[in-house]
Amino acid sequence: LRLETDLRTGLDERQFVLHFQSIVSLLDGTIEGYEALARWQHPTRGLRHPIDFIEVMEETGLIVPLGHWVIRNACEEMMRRFKGQRPVDMPYVSVNLSGTHLSHEDLVPSIESVLADTGFHPRRLRLELTESAIIDNPRRAASQLGQLKLLGVQILMDDFGTGHSSLSYLQNLPIDTLKIDRSFISRMTQDRDGAELVRTIIRMAQNLGLAVVAEGIETAEQVSLLQ
Repeated sequence: LRLETDLRTGLDERQFVLHFQSIVSLLDGTIEGYEALARWQHPTRGLRHPIDFIEVMEETGLIVPLGHWVIRNACEEMMRRFKGQRPVDMPYVSVNLSGTHLSHEDLVPSIESVLADTGFHPRRLRLELTESAIIDNPRRAASQLGQLKLLGVQILMDDFGTGHSSLSYLQNLPIDTLKIDRSFISRMTQDRDGAELVRTIIRMAQNLGLAVVAEGIETAEQVSLLQ
């Protein structure tokens, strides 16, 4: 209860901040985009990571206003950082969505409003969702994602390979990119099967015309193997 109260105060008093993680091309080393990550700058407990508060935000519905804030501020920050570039040429920014977001009627109108207000190009906005965000109401998710695709927004399947029916979602949802879960990346250098599994995911994505992002690269050996 105390945490929920603090979170409501945090939203009202703008205690949340964004950190941006670079997404780098393994072809030439250039930065192609950024993932916007929410952090909570608690006035007494310091910087808090999502693992400390996301579960409560999901349970209480506070994840919805936080998500709207992240999308708007991420787009605004990109417009500030890359002022002078044509919006269509800017690096993309990637934001996480939850299943709660997909269940709200105002998701698409709110994103459309953000794009109009900020001038951020819809093709440079990427929305990430996990299989667990879809599983409760796949029809509703497909409808929402279809409308977002009509705006020009890109859709990413996060943590691919960790769910039980990811392949069926690739057939039925307008996915543009797969994000290989970090657990598979860490196994690449530990055993042959780990590397072969990643290779299989990449081949499948290429056959389906999908882009691929590898999460959690931490060593030069992993970079070399992925290249």
